[in-house]
Formats: sequence, structure tokens, C-alpha cells
Amino acid sequence: LATNAAQDAISLLAKLRAFHNKSQNDKKFEDLKWSGLDLVEGIVRQNKDAGIFEPLISKVKSLKFATEAAITILRIDDLIKLNKVDKKGRDEDEFFAMVCEKCTNKISKLATVHVDKNASGSQRLTNENKFLSSKQKFKPGVGEFKRCRVCKKMTHHIAANYCQDCAYQKGICPMCGRKQIETCKYRQSLT
Repeated sequence: LATNAAQDAISLLAKLRAFHNKSQNDKKFEDLKWSGLDLVEGIVRQNKDAGIFEPLISKVKSLKFATEAAITILRIDDLIKLNKVDKKGRDEDEFFAMVCEKCTNKISKLATVHVDKNASGSQRLTNENKFLSSKQKFKPGVGEFKRCRVCKKMTHHIAANYCQDCAYQKGICPMCGRKQIETCKYRQSLT
């Protein structure tokens, strides 16, 4: 700050340190502990007389809050880890996906926007919905939700054959029933 105020920082800080040292070592000069720098004038002055106090309380509280935040972050049980690639070349997200790739592709084909092949570039048809224009039209409320093949509860999707609970416990795709997760070494539970 002294350098930015076009003052001689080395001499000003040396004087300030001398004042503070004298206040700590000699009881007669105890008032010098309130000494600070007046960078406009380039002198050492009594900050207490000028009405300037160091906000020590706020600094201590900020340090305590920062320490508590650091401790809280260190106590987090969940580990953040990089996606590991298994032997088949799939990363961890694909490995633990609940819906298989084949069923995901089926669902995503219906949800994609129809591209007009006659238009130049990749322009889309406006006001066109693939759910409504496909051969097997999606009619909300018309299609019946199936019952789970295991527990007989309603499924979450019209195309699903298994409810999400049973699919998770068995480690299978809820749509086609294909095995997604190897569950022989541990027991999948809903809790």
C-alpha cells in the first residue's frame, strides 16, 4: 500500500516495526501499539486517535468460519473419483446404467427432433413431433402401463416390463430384462 501511495515503503515499515517493538518491550510506551501508517502524509501516526481500529474480531471470526468449512469438507464421506474403464472398454457411468444401450436407443429415437431431408443443411421441420408422426404413435393416457413381472406393481414406463425397484435389486434393464450389473458379490437393497 505504501508503494502504491508513492511513499518509501521500506523506511515507513521499519519505523512502524520499531514503534510496535517499543510498545511490546517497554511499558511506558504501551500506547504505541496503536501506531499505524498515514499514507497520505507518509508518516507513522496513532490510529486510535485517528479513529481507526483493526477489525480483529471480524478477522478471527472469518478464520474460525474458514476452519470449520475446511473441516466439514474433509469430513465428507463420499469420495470423488474419476470414471474407471472396465475390461470391456465401458466407463463407470455406462457400467452402472440402469437401462441398457439398446433400450436407450429405442427411447431416444422417438424423442429426437425430425430433420427435414429436403431442406438445406440440418434444418428441422417446425411444429413436428416424432412422438406424434411415428408409425407407432405415442398417445398419452391411451397406452396401458404393464405390471412388473416379479412383484406385479405398475411399471414407470409403458415399454417397461419390470418396476424400478425390482430392476435395481436384480441389476437388470427395466425395459428388456437384460443383466446390467453383476450382483453376485453383494446384495442390492432399496435402502
